[in-house]
Amino acid sequence: MPHGPIRVLLSSLSLLLLPSTVLAQAGISHFEFSTTVVDYPAALPLSTVHLQGSLGQTMVTAERPTNTGQSLAFLGYWETGVRYRYVGRAELEDYRGNPTGRMLNLRFRNVDGEINDVVITPILNATGSFVADSWMNPARVAGVSAKTSNSLRSFSGLTVPPNPLQYPSVDFTGLANLLRAGDATDDNTVDLLDLDAFIAAFDACSGDASYSTAPDFDGDGCVTNLDLDLLIRNFDQSGVVD
Repeated sequence: MPHGPIRVLLSSLSLLLLPSTVLAQAGISHFEFSTTVVDYPAALPLSTVHLQGSLGQTMVTAERPTNTGQSLAFLGYWETGVRYRYVGRAELEDYRGNPTGRMLNLRFRNVDGEINDVVITPILNATGSFVADSWMNPARVAGVSAKTSNSLRSFSGLTVPPNPLQYPSVDFTGLANLLRAGDATDDNTVDLLDLDAFIAAFDACSGDASYSTAPDFDGDGCVTNLDLDLLIRNFDQSGVVD
């Protein structure tokens, strides 16, 4: 292979055989390994699988156990590492419903200011807490931004605990970081388009033909003046740009 591929994994896959309790004690939330099954006509022992890195990709080769020099190679972007786990909480502005099942849209920003183009979509529980797994190394993360489908995007710095067995966290609560309401069109801006969406669903409740969850900013199951108050409060505002 060009540019001198470097062997990045021992031929033994012993890591995959570690008990889950050992991994948990090491602070590893879970692990993944992408595998390719190759059906050789040869009998046991099984083929030896090697991973080699080159030009940002991974070459997977499966050698015949007879060591005849024949092998199959698969080039691609293989997930062969352990994801980092992040935890957090999100507060939806003046939300009166149960946030369970609400989906967040998370984006990671690294210490150089670059924004990772991979979107993570964790789900909130009843207390507004969530868990998100990402390939982003916390040592390189400056912060995380989040929004729901009808809130403005907010940014939170990352808190990395000194205890390596605890997860780094982000906090989208409080006056400075909460997810502000009013973005019925999910374009990260509260404007006349959101007012139009509110008017179209005004005075409708869940089950009515004209009801929509988008302008029901407080999550009480009806589109009322309370939702209009939230829209007016944040009118002509935009969320952080990520």
